[in-house]
Amino acid sequence: MSGKTRQARAACWVDAPAETVFALSTDFAGAAERIEGIDKMEMLTDGPVGVGTRFRETRTMFGKEATEEMEVTVFEPPDRYVLLAESHGSRYVSTLTFTPKDGGTESALTFEATPLTFFAKIM
Repeated sequence: MSGKTRQARAACWVDAPAETVFALSTDFAGAAERIEGIDKMEMLTDGPVGVGTRFRETRTMFGKEATEEMEVTVFEPPDRYVLLAESHGSRYVSTLTFTPKDGGTESALTFEATPLTFFAKIM
């Protein structure tokens, strides 16, 4: 049984300034129109995006609908933001960074999953 945090990282280069990429990435309300795989976005808080912003994201994965509630816990434009979600006995932390590179921006996602319950630890 392993209760250790699992981590994955992915990155891509975007031909746009970090400010632009950050702004589009944090437009959570419009994400379903821009990102294939997101079926629905529901904002749970009002006002500008920042620490404390919460939303519910619905995706179809492996033929099943999955909905997760996320909260912004770090918001440092245009460099990075962090999303936190707790679901199915685990804590999920997604850190998105935006680094100027080669006249554009390297956009990177680091995803961490930490099991919190006995069942999640054995899975």
